[in-house]
Amino acid sequence: DNSEKVRHESKNLIAATDAQTKRTQADVTKKLQQRSRDIGYWKDELNREIEEMLNEDDLLCAEKIRLEKALDATASPLIIATDCLKNRERRQNIDNVHDEVEIELHKEVDLIQNVQALLKKTIDETDKQIKLVRRAKHNLSKDWGDKKHAYKIDVSAGNLNNYTTEIMYRDGVEQISGGNSKPEDWAQKTHDNIMAAEHERMAGIQLRGIIDDILTDVANDQREQANA
Repeated sequence: DNSEKVRHESKNLIAATDAQTKRTQADVTKKLQQRSRDIGYWKDELNREIEEMLNEDDLLCAEKIRLEKALDATASPLIIATDCLKNRERRQNIDNVHDEVEIELHKEVDLIQNVQALLKKTIDETDKQIKLVRRAKHNLSKDWGDKKHAYKIDVSAGNLNNYTTEIMYRDGVEQISGGNSKPEDWAQKTHDNIMAAEHERMAGIQLRGIIDDILTDVANDQREQANA
């Protein structure tokens, strides 16, 4: 009869709906698991780059200390050479000779002043690079924190099933916010952050090489002048 037909159709509809729901849930769970793996990958990449940036920050700070010590070391020789010149200016009459000693003292003063100017400039450049490295690391850390939060949410969502307790329906969750990003934009943003950090890290490595050369040249020039 008609009621039997309705019950049969209802039963079939329930079965079809249940099957479709299970397929949808399985598909969503699979996508969430893949999404979690993607987030985990970028989270690990960010963490690796953050560690590299922390190390570069430490190395740049160590080079800055070397520069500052080298600058401090020029103070006494400059005072001594300047005092010598001033004392020699007090020589009287024929004894006030513009001799080889005076020429070398002037060379020493000029050399030390040039060295000081170079060291101060390099210290300023190192300060700027340290700030750039720290700014890039800050961006990485913020991105990593966002990834950690997203990873936790997606892993939790991927573990949900029909038997999970404390599930509540929330009105409006099916609506997509206009502020959400696309997966490709999301990945590109993190990639850009990492590339920007690597650029600053490479700049730091290059600067450290220049600093090492400068300190070596400065030491050699001062040694040669002292032996002149």
